[in-house]
Amino acid sequence: MLSAIFIYNAKGDLLISKLIKDHVKRSLADVFRTQVINDPHVRSPILTLGSTTFQHVIRESSDNLPMWLVAVSRSNVDSSMIWEYLHKLYQLMEAFGINDEDVLKDEFMLLYEILELTLENGIPQTTDLAQIIPRVSRKPIENNTISKSPDLDDFLSGSNILKAPKLSKRSSSSIALSSLSECPWRPSGLKYKKNEVYLDINEKITILVGKDGSIVKSFVDGSVDCVSHLSGMPLCQLGLNDTYSIHGNEKSELSIVEMMSEYDIKNKKAIPNAAAGSVILEDCKFHQCVQLNKYEANHVIQFVPPDGPFQLMQYRVIDNINIPFNVIPEVEIVKNSTLNYKVTLRSLFPSNVSAKDVTVKIPVPPTTIKCDFNVSGGKCKYDAGEKCMVWKYNKYKGSTENTLSGKVAIPATSHDLSDLLRWSRPPISMGFEIVMFSNSGLVVRHLKCQEPQLNYQPVKWIKYISHSGAYEIRY
Repeated sequence: MLSAIFIYNAKGDLLISKLIKDHVKRSLADVFRTQVINDPHVRSPILTLGSTTFQHVIRESSDNLPMWLVAVSRSNVDSSMIWEYLHKLYQLMEAFGINDEDVLKDEFMLLYEILELTLENGIPQTTDLAQIIPRVSRKPIENNTISKSPDLDDFLSGSNILKAPKLSKRSSSSIALSSLSECPWRPSGLKYKKNEVYLDINEKITILVGKDGSIVKSFVDGSVDCVSHLSGMPLCQLGLNDTYSIHGNEKSELSIVEMMSEYDIKNKKAIPNAAAGSVILEDCKFHQCVQLNKYEANHVIQFVPPDGPFQLMQYRVIDNINIPFNVIPEVEIVKNSTLNYKVTLRSLFPSNVSAKDVTVKIPVPPTTIKCDFNVSGGKCKYDAGEKCMVWKYNKYKGSTENTLSGKVAIPATSHDLSDLLRWSRPPISMGFEIVMFSNSGLVVRHLKCQEPQLNYQPVKWIKYISHSGAYEIRY
């Protein structure tokens, strides 16, 4: 696996050198500095010279200067696993406050302790902070905020590739990772007076509506966010109405009442509006606690939850999306210097559901000198800085229709008129939040939590929240 770890500062000075394999020499650090750091034309994160491969990531240190983290290998290894390890190693450095060059020079032994814990014979092991803290000589700095990793790290964070289940060799070191728990993300001995688990289905809908009213683009990005306050070491099972969980065409047309007998839900209000019989989930990413073999076998998400808040999974839905709002804009040029606006806002969700913080931004020409408007509901104002009318509702009920009528005046000069004809007309945009409404139709079929030794029945809270992403309407 890994043969060495090098860490450089922005100038290419070697700060940390960890040689794992006997056949690796420290002179390789000079090779990487010459071939990559000192060559501004090199952009690839991988450099192969003969049988030696250098893989690196660049992170911004606490003094806003780049820091190079480099892994050296002499075998065919999984690059994504190496990049994930390097990113998470830097997150540990942030947590302990040693992501600064001067601090690292003084506290270099702490980083060597972390490297010993996170690498066993060159194979990445746990990088969980809760498992590292009891085994190092210093505690993390207080009130430290770990910066988010780049997109690649966000992608890899749910890939389960750091579990390293195929180790063939074990170190005899006293701090060998084999002594760690099978669930490094969850401490043992947890006890709560009241056992509770909170499950939030958060969805963000992105949609682009064409001038003719057709849907140009639409998809939903969702996540299942949990907060676990459970005693012991519980095993949880989450069932969703994805395509692989419900078979046959008959069940795809289940009504809300019929779902009551199919789903492990006692309260009808717990089923979100616009729930579907089945949903096709794409681009799923899971927390490392999820047992992927169980999901692949029967599409039941089985996991031992971490303590406290965590994101169980992410997903995307692109088909059969429930659109919450319909916006119908009409813009007419009158007398070459006046534009008449009529915008109709119609909520398509049921009347027993309400959206909150609804905002509609309607662009006007950049040469606008006067803007008058009238609305049948809500509040509206003209934002001269953004050149748009801002129509707001604190609460907007379902199955409701309201209208904005506006008159916009521009200078009557020929130059301004030609600018108006060339005006690109930016799309109308919307923002909102709807509770107990599912844009994708996703439903929790069941959530089971079992702790064989304590044998308790936890309180389960499930909530569905739909947010607006880029919700735009051309006109």
